Amino acid sequence: MSGLLKGGTKHLLIIVLASLLTKAVSLAFVYTLVSPDLLGQLSTKWDSIFYIGIATNGYPAGNLTGNYAFAPMYPVLIRLTNSVAGNYLLSAAIVSNLFSVLVPVAFYYVARLYFSPRESLYASLALSFFPTFVTYGLVSYSEPVYLLFAMMATYWFLQGRYSYSGEAASVAVLSAYQNLLLPALFLTIIVLRKVSLVLRRPRSTPAGSAPGIRWRSPASYGFLWLFLPYAVFVLWSYNLDVASAHQFSIIAAQAPWGTSLVNPVAQFQTFFTGVFASQGDPVQMLTLRYMYTLPFFALAYPLWKIDKGLALFSSAFMLFTLSLVGTAYMSGPRLMLSAWPLVLVFGRAKKEYLVPLLVLFMLLSLQGTYSQLTGFWT
Repeated sequence: MSGLLKGGTKHLLIIVLASLLTKAVSLAFVYTLVSPDLLGQLSTKWDSIFYIGIATNGYPAGNLTGNYAFAPMYPVLIRLTNSVAGNYLLSAAIVSNLFSVLVPVAFYYVARLYFSPRESLYASLALSFFPTFVTYGLVSYSEPVYLLFAMMATYWFLQGRYSYSGEAASVAVLSAYQNLLLPALFLTIIVLRKVSLVLRRPRSTPAGSAPGIRWRSPASYGFLWLFLPYAVFVLWSYNLDVASAHQFSIIAAQAPWGTSLVNPVAQFQTFFTGVFASQGDPVQMLTLRYMYTLPFFALAYPLWKIDKGLALFSSAFMLFTLSLVGTAYMSGPRLMLSAWPLVLVFGRAKKEYLVPLLVLFMLLSLQGTYSQLTGFWT
C-alpha cells in the first residue's frame, strides 16, 4: 500500500478537490437553471423514489411492488445516515455524494497497478469529470455505492487477494444486481490466465507442474471466495421471495417495465417501438444515449493493450448495457458505468489535452444532469 501511495498523497488530494469542484459547479447549475429546491431535485426523481421508499418502509410483505427490483445496500446506508441527519431526502443525497468522492480515490489505486502516479492522476480526474459519473454521483442513485465496492473487489482480485475480493463483490452485488457479472468475469480471467500459462509451459516441464500454477497447494483454492457473492445473492433473493410470496421476485418486480436482456439490435429497434417512442423524437433519444455508450465501448480496444482481462470485463458489461429492452433501454448512460475500467484509457492522455477534455466532460455532465432532472436521461 505504501508503494502505491509513494508520491501520490498530493494526487489523492487533487482528486478529492476535483470531485468537490464538479459538485459545486453542478449544484450551482441546478439551483440557477432547474430549481432552487436542491433536495427535491436530487432525491425525488425516477429511481430515487424507490431507494428512499425502501429506506423508509423496506420491502412490503406480501405485496410485490417495484421496491423488490432494487438492491438493498444503498437504502440501508440511507437509513443509517437518516438516524443522524433526520431527513431521508438529505440522507440519500449525502450517501451518494460522499461515495462519489471516494470512488475516484479507489479508482486511483486500481490505476496505480498499471500506471505511474501522474498517469493514474489523469485517469482519476477523467473519472471525476466523466459526464455520467458526475450526474449519477450528484443525484440520489446507487451508482457511487456499487462502484466503490466493485473497484475494491477488482483491486483485490488483481492482487490475488480473493477473500477480500469476494467479500467486496458481495457488497457490490447487494448494491446493484448487475454486479453478479463481476465474480463470473473474475473467474473467467483466472481460467484464461491458467490456460495461457499451460500453453506457454516448456515441453520439458512435467504435466501438472506448469510455472506459476500450484494446482495442489491450498492457495490455489482461494478463488472459491469468488463464489461468495452468488451465495449471498441466493440467500437474499430467497428472503425477498418469502417476504413477497412470489418466486423470483427480483425479476417479477420488473415486469411492469418490460425489462429483459435480448441483444443490441433489439435495443436499437426499441427506440422506435418502445414505451418512450411516442414521448419524444426517437432519433434524438437514441443519439443522446449512443453518443455515450458507443464511444465508451470503443475504449475496450486501447484497454486491451493495457489489460486483456479488464477489456473482457468491460466489454461484457457494455454488451449487457446495449442489449437491454423495456424501459431499461433508456438507461445506457447510467448502466455503462459498470464498465468503469474503460476510463483507465484516459491515463494515457497527453498533458496538453487533459484540461480541454475535462472541460468538455463537465459541459456534457451539465447537459446530462439537466436531462435527468427535467426529462428522462436515466
